[in-house]
This record gives sequence, C-alpha cells and structure tokens, in this order.
Amino acid sequence: MPGLIRAVRDLLTRLLSRRRVSGDTTGCPPATPPKVTAPGGDRPGSGECLRPVVPAKPVPLPPEGQPAFSRWKVRESERPPFGKVGRIFIEGDALVIRTDRDPRCFSLPLDGAAAVLAGDSRAILLPTGDAVGTARLSASGRAVNFLIGPVLYTTPRARVTDVLEGRARKAAVFAGEARPWDRAGQ
Repeated sequence: MPGLIRAVRDLLTRLLSRRRVSGDTTGCPPATPPKVTAPGGDRPGSGECLRPVVPAKPVPLPPEGQPAFSRWKVRESERPPFGKVGRIFIEGDALVIRTDRDPRCFSLPLDGAAAVLAGDSRAILLPTGDAVGTARLSASGRAVNFLIGPVLYTTPRARVTDVLEGRARKAAVFAGEARPWDRAGQ
C-alpha cells in the first residue's frame, strides 16, 4: 500500500508542477527532455509524454526520372529450363527411367549406375538391349544427366543415391532441352 500512495503522490506532483507553453500541444516543456518513468518505479513508457524522434539529416530521394530502387534489376520471368516429366526406380538389376514424353522404357544396369556416380559415362538401354543414349554426371557433379536423343533428362545425384541405397523407392526425373544454351539467342 505505501508504494501505491507514493505513486499517486508522484503523479500529482508531476501534473501540478508541469508548465504549459503556448503552441506546444504535446504538453512537454520544450527545453528539457522528457523523463520516461512510471509513477511507481522505473518502468519506461508510462506517465510522461514522449517527443517524436526526428532524423538528424533527411533521407535522400533519387533524382527526377530515376527509379527509387535503382540497385535492383527488373527481369522478365523465364520459363524454368527443366520440368518434371517422369520417375526413376529399381526393377530387377537395372535402374529404370520412365518418362511422360516417351512411351519407351529406358534402363541403366545397376553396375553402370554406380560407375556413373563415380564419374564415368554409361549407355542407356532399351529393353531390347539397344543403346539409345548416355548417362553421366553433370558438370557440377550434383546431378545425373540422361541424354536420350535430343532430350536431356536429369535427376539430382542425392536422389539417385537414395534410390540405389534403398532409402527411397523412386525419384523424380526432369527434362530440358539437349542444349539449353541455344535458347540464349531467342
């Protein structure tokens, strides 16, 4: 109870001793900075009024005709170079590649898949045994690329490893153009 009495006394003292300055609508004296204390303690944000913070110097505006956000470049959105078109999975002793674009079923022997992950290039086969393309790591080594005819199919290397080691049953296959750098001039 003594704390409440002290708080009321302090509040009344501050209210009765405050000077009013003509034209000052905030109620704070212009010469002295406001004291931020609570009536009953040292909690900030109560009792006294606060003055608005004015920046020391104004924020510069861009010259006339120059966009406000000139450090960013606006680009037209492009279609992604790869889209999901199929799956890879293990069937028997082969890594099977099934796509929506081609009704044929492609396969890569499991020992060939291990060689591809080691950095070698191997043939992709049809069920008849005919070679129709090649499998190899991407330039960065983070994807496995299957080049079948003019189409480049790719799968992240980590997903291929997951399928081969049995952590996943299947992985997505993405397709792009055989040479995406040819699109640059279009």
